[in-house]
Amino acid sequence: MKKRHIRNFVLFCFSGILAFAIDFYIYQIFSLNLRLYFAKFISIIFGMSSTFIFNKFITFKYLNKVEDKYLDSQRYILRQYIYYLTSQIPGMTTNFIVFFFLTNILMDGSVNIISFLLATLSGAIINYILAYKIVFSEKR
Repeated sequence: MKKRHIRNFVLFCFSGILAFAIDFYIYQIFSLNLRLYFAKFISIIFGMSSTFIFNKFITFKYLNKVEDKYLDSQRYILRQYIYYLTSQIPGMTTNFIVFFFLTNILMDGSVNIISFLLATLSGAIINYILAYKIVFSEKR
């Protein structure tokens, strides 16, 4: 594996840890007043948004070094953000299904950090591949 791939994967994992913390914190806040699954959906969006920001400006920043001013425009970044969120749907779906399964079937409806962590990890590899190959690709 190339050094760049290892570096990217380590940074992507770090952004995932950061996103996990944000995801879990937001979930804790929203789950006080909302149904668990709606709170989880909202927290996933916050987590994915944080990974976009981290990955766009840190993990894959070398892919942004193009002389084209369009790539730095707000319109381009918004378009890339929407594209990123769309590409993360398979990982988000996996995350949500694992969370639902562990919460309802294995743990009798109780939520703990283990089920939350396993759900988050379940989508991480899918999200990395899609982010690297599709959203932040040198070909885009």
